[in-house]
Amino acid sequence: SMRVEFSRLERIVRLRAIVAAAGLVMLPMASLTATFTATLDRNTLTVGESATLSLTFDGGQPKQVPNPPAIENLRIAYAAPQVTVVNGQVVQVTHVYSVTPTQPGEYTIPALQGEVAGQVLTSQPITLKAVKAEPAPQLGFLKLVIPKTNIFVGEIILIELQVYVR
Repeated sequence: SMRVEFSRLERIVRLRAIVAAAGLVMLPMASLTATFTATLDRNTLTVGESATLSLTFDGGQPKQVPNPPAIENLRIAYAAPQVTVVNGQVVQVTHVYSVTPTQPGEYTIPALQGEVAGQVLTSQPITLKAVKAEPAPQLGFLKLVIPKTNIFVGEIILIELQVYVR
């Protein structure tokens, strides 16, 4: 009778240990929530130059590709997706866009939304500053000097190339 009680108690302790261990294994999965971030590789550009906009979903695959809205004087073109898979599970999806300002100014890419596993996620707005291209300073120039104004076909003449450097 004493051995039976001990066996029953032993089984309860073992069962609780298994349940606790399973809970610890499941805990990281349960606490893992999806996130959505929008980033630019740089926030200040020269007009005509491109930056990379990355829309990154951590913790799963979005239901659909988020599309930034049309913004006046800002070209936004989809480049490519990047997907990270670990043990057969999609853990990160990044949608990459090229962003090119056509006029100087400050632009805001608004907060965007995406859905992962039924969870609606929202990114933060991003500000981009476009500055006018500064003309490059003239470092020098070339001058071609030809001593004659009338030249015949097949005639050999001597020319001079002058290089001016500042």
